[in-house]
Amino acid sequence: MEDEQEEQVDIRKLRYALYVRKSTDDKERQQRSIDDQIAECEEMAVKLGIQIAKPYYRDDGSAKVPNNPKRNRFKDMLNDLQAGKVDGVIAWHPDRLARNMQDGGKLFGLIDDGYIKDLKFVTHYYTNNSSGKLLLGMSFTLATYYSANLSDSVKRGHRRAFKEGKSSGTPKHGYIRTDEGIYVPDDEGRNYELIVEAWQLRKGGMGLRELADYMNEQGYGRVIKGSKAKRYGEKITMTYQILSELFKDPFYYGVLFQANKTVNLSDAYDFKPAVNEEDFNEVQRLSRAMRSPLVTNRRKTFYPLRGLVKCSFCNRSMSPAASKSRLGKRYLYYRCTNNECPRTKKSIRAIVIFNFIYKLLENGVGLTEKDYKYYYEGLRGQADKRRLALRTDINSKEAALKATKRRSKDIGLKLIDSKQSSPVWKVNNEQMLKLEADAKDLEKQIKELRSELSDPEQELLSIEQFLNLAKNAGSKVKAADEVGKDHICRIMFLNLVVDEEKVVSYQMTKAFSKLEKAQSVLIGRGDRIRTCDLTVPNRPRYQLRHSPEY
Repeated sequence: MEDEQEEQVDIRKLRYALYVRKSTDDKERQQRSIDDQIAECEEMAVKLGIQIAKPYYRDDGSAKVPNNPKRNRFKDMLNDLQAGKVDGVIAWHPDRLARNMQDGGKLFGLIDDGYIKDLKFVTHYYTNNSSGKLLLGMSFTLATYYSANLSDSVKRGHRRAFKEGKSSGTPKHGYIRTDEGIYVPDDEGRNYELIVEAWQLRKGGMGLRELADYMNEQGYGRVIKGSKAKRYGEKITMTYQILSELFKDPFYYGVLFQANKTVNLSDAYDFKPAVNEEDFNEVQRLSRAMRSPLVTNRRKTFYPLRGLVKCSFCNRSMSPAASKSRLGKRYLYYRCTNNECPRTKKSIRAIVIFNFIYKLLENGVGLTEKDYKYYYEGLRGQADKRRLALRTDINSKEAALKATKRRSKDIGLKLIDSKQSSPVWKVNNEQMLKLEADAKDLEKQIKELRSELSDPEQELLSIEQFLNLAKNAGSKVKAADEVGKDHICRIMFLNLVVDEEKVVSYQMTKAFSKLEKAQSVLIGRGDRIRTCDLTVPNRPRYQLRHSPEY
């Protein structure tokens, strides 16, 4: 049987595309740097006497996922091959081109159709015959397997590390993590000592703002470390917002929440808590008791687009509020409350913003199932964050309930030991009734939170709802009430930027970006502003009160 003869090609007449890639978002530290890949490919080209087209094709994205938007130069290279601008490809290794079978299949298609006349690799020998294609296919398959196996191994390692009380991400305030991932007190300055003191001061009734100021005066400050930290070297001082979340976190008495699981750190290793469980529970009860009963039980007045409307002058979120005219009619405004903002007219009528939205959406937008996938995956990620927040909230409320019941039991014993006609009995009886009411309210809130936790994706649209919304978005926003308008706009928009008179720019969520591109002629587009993560409000948490006109 005769050996297959590979097609004879004069490689010196071909123009080669040099493709290099080193991912910044996967575990490819063992791979050659971009400069090393270029140097070795150029050295190989000189030895073979082949011509490399310029500029080189360079990407910084992972090849594990097909159609990665960070691999635009790979797509450009495929287009140039089809257009005949280049004839072959030179790369350090086949896994630089593809770590998934879909991209590998595209390359095989171009080989079979004659667009790719030759491939050269520094670490792999390719011949344009059946044997060469078999080996190339095996190389792509092994690269795909390597990526998938590495991902499984990393996830398995994270699960094992979590069971051992180790976690990733930014360490908790007052603590650092050792190289082994174990939490230990942050002894730099007085950070841990001040966190311990803060729990006791909070238990004694000190307010959050006063406590934050006190900690900063005492020298609290955490320095962000690590070469990959976004704010490397920056000193983070204490704020009342940080303390508000800190005092709800059961980590500080030894229970770590992560990835929808919990671990008792004291069982995993010799963890040093900042507060004991009894004091943690008491802080939850006192934090609730510090709020006015009216504030605790009142439902907030609902205003749509809260946090979505941005000031074009200072990039801050504008605050919604209703005002009355001389005739008693109520109107909704968005006002910039930044005292340093240079804008002259501080507020803008909501009707201006909604008229812009109605005009933008009046013809709908044509979206596909692929767009729905972007929408679903994005909000599912938000659902995971919401689930973690719910678990933390449930834990803090259960702790408050436990402390409230214990306090109620203590007062109950005092009632037994005193006469009903005495002033002491009356005071204790009033406290007892208040504690019982608080306990019932907490039980109700815990029940509501658990119902949300059991179905974390309840706010996600089905594909039919999504496509129907895209087709009839304008009419649906117009017809909806305040909560409905807000819900739809949060699905579609990341922000709306306004000056003193009109909407000057906007940014839509990834799934609806087609509409953003198509309708950009409506306004003079300036720089778009990225905002925080997309969230959707829960309807039962708000009460509509005398809705203003907008």
